[in-house]
Amino acid sequence: MKTFLLRQLNDSNTLARTAHHLYQLRKNQWKRIQELRLIQLKRLRAIVTHAYYNVPYYRKILRSVKIKPEQIKNIEDLRKIPMTTKSDVQGNYSNIISNDVDLSKCTVNSTSGSTGTPLKVIADPKTRYYSIALMQYAFFECGLRLRDKLVGVSVHLKNGKSMLKPPIGVGFLGRTRLSWMNTIEENIRLLKKIKPDAIYAYPSVLWQLAKEIRKKNVSEINPRLIFSHAETLTPRCIQLANSAFDTRIHNLYGSAEFNRLAFQCDRHSGLHMITDGAVIEVIKDGENVDYGELGEIVVTGLYNYAMPLIRYRIGDIGVTTDENCDCGRSWPLIKRIEGRSDDFSILPSGQAISPMNLVNAMDPIYVKGVMQYQIVQEKRDFFLVKVVVNQEFNGEQISLIQKRIRLRCHGEEINVDVQVVNEIAKDKTGKSRIIISKVEEKNPFSKW
Repeated sequence: MKTFLLRQLNDSNTLARTAHHLYQLRKNQWKRIQELRLIQLKRLRAIVTHAYYNVPYYRKILRSVKIKPEQIKNIEDLRKIPMTTKSDVQGNYSNIISNDVDLSKCTVNSTSGSTGTPLKVIADPKTRYYSIALMQYAFFECGLRLRDKLVGVSVHLKNGKSMLKPPIGVGFLGRTRLSWMNTIEENIRLLKKIKPDAIYAYPSVLWQLAKEIRKKNVSEINPRLIFSHAETLTPRCIQLANSAFDTRIHNLYGSAEFNRLAFQCDRHSGLHMITDGAVIEVIKDGENVDYGELGEIVVTGLYNYAMPLIRYRIGDIGVTTDENCDCGRSWPLIKRIEGRSDDFSILPSGQAISPMNLVNAMDPIYVKGVMQYQIVQEKRDFFLVKVVVNQEFNGEQISLIQKRIRLRCHGEEINVDVQVVNEIAKDKTGKSRIIISKVEEKNPFSKW
């Protein structure tokens, strides 16, 4: 595989190094879990040692708890190190960049800023090579081929422009990018022209595309693969997209800080955590939770020496499982991502409700005629449900939504208003947030 990639993709330094990492990832995925843990531990000890001696912020943090790198003897010892938040990074930015990095050779990537101020992440060339490999690895393992036409619907293209004939881009694949700022009709027209083998987009974009394809009975768009990322993938979106594209969606999980962290293979048993690239913890009250229990996802990156992030609170809530995927890969599994910690709702009693709990209230099996929705918690005891509807929707559906939201709130005394709208507005990052809580104490994990 490695030789084939190098022969096909010119003998450039970037492609050669990226191909090497890709080859290693594809090789390691079949190793025993004990071997993967040893690889992960070796990389963890290396990044902690580097941070201790080269990153002022982490040297201060480790000294504050009297931890030296040589005391990290197993993965569990990572818990001795305090967690780092986005605010910590922003407040100590110059001190969290490695002293030995040449900034003139680095690139800067930014988080979306959907939860506030964007965070700038520094990456040196070695980091970029590995990051590219992680991205392409997940695509390839889901069935993407080198010659496939991959179309991504991007929020980063300005003025609604689309790139129809890009050069070889990030990673090994030349790809086409369409702008989410285009009208849905324009993107459908472009997709008909391109005839992609694979589409990579937010779930909300996939929803819109699938809805239009079904509505107009479009037959010219037949991708073999569909990839979703960045937003919560709901059962409603899965059902419509699977039907419209006649293929199953592969859910990908990652962030701007760490790139690809996990991916869903064709068995759809969960999301495979790529342990070569990161240590993923699921934490509650400062301790690792049991399998099947909700917790905050905390990530330690294992390859970005320019700007290490150790025990970084990424802001997502998830559930892991000890089940094995029958694909044979040894990467452990995330069973599901529940959503952002900021999207949890706090009820009058103080109880926290997960975003997916409210999403399940809108299950299309029960609620008919709703094409798109957004649930906004305005107050502890008041929810506004915005819905885009079709002809199946009626007054009975309004009553049903109110009843099901209250049921998901465990019968607490709350008011639910259902408002029919023409469209659901996206936020400034281009994402469509399904659940929004405006309650100040909205993050039940802030004390963790």
